[in-house]
Amino acid sequence: QHYKSITFIEKIAMSISSEATLKSDAASRKRRKLWLGAGFVGCIAGSIAFAGPFLTPVLRKHCLPYLPATENTVL
Repeated sequence: QHYKSITFIEKIAMSISSEATLKSDAASRKRRKLWLGAGFVGCIAGSIAFAGPFLTPVLRKHCLPYLPATENTVL
């Protein structure tokens, strides 16, 4: 059987390439998480922007206290 002898420089090159692969995998996972977070926040903001005009009259009706009109406000 013939085994290829690996030189010291080849060992260093292999370790550097495997470290670079691990760093790029970590960076792509981080980038994916950021995109998912941004998408989630965008969906929430879009839902609030869409539902806001329908919900504000309801909230205004229930959250604002009743203030009866006075003679100054009627005139």
